[in-house]
Amino acid sequence: MRPIIFLSLICLSTAAAADQEDNCPPNIARDQFLKVNGVNCYQFVLGYKLDYTTAQQFCTNRGGTLLLVKSKNVTDFIIDQLTFEFSNANKIWIGLSDRDTEAEFLWEDGTPLGDYTNWGPHSGPSHNTTTSGIQDCVTFDPNKGGLWEEDVCSDLFLGLFTHERPFVCQYRLRGSSTVLLA
Repeated sequence: MRPIIFLSLICLSTAAAADQEDNCPPNIARDQFLKVNGVNCYQFVLGYKLDYTTAQQFCTNRGGTLLLVKSKNVTDFIIDQLTFEFSNANKIWIGLSDRDTEAEFLWEDGTPLGDYTNWGPHSGPSHNTTTSGIQDCVTFDPNKGGLWEEDVCSDLFLGLFTHERPFVCQYRLRGSSTVLLA
């Protein structure tokens, strides 16, 4: 009798996850790269790499933003997905930059950097070097506990050095509160 109950719980859990995915924006593919956590849908775009601006446009054109990592819970979820679900150890773009004003980091949803940060060494608002002016976009490194590192947003020197990375788009579940909690 117990194996039947356990199997029933697994089926209910799988059905609940599928129901949550139904509340993701309708133009997002329902495949293994779409995950739901809390009030957000996450589309893991790991099969090809883009520069920051193109990745940002990709997400915006579908009604979302690049990943907003505003809490330890989101950090842990993303590390878990990248590491165990997708076996992806590459740095990814997140929706955080200081492109408008040096050392003033803003999330793509327009909110300022909050209490939660996860800066790596030599990165962040308090770190100012000669390269800070060209490193305006932020990556997330799953190999280093999700540390954030500043990086160049696009190609340098006529494309000789590319800065293309995989990324994750974030969308609000339909019917969820309009307050962004990420």
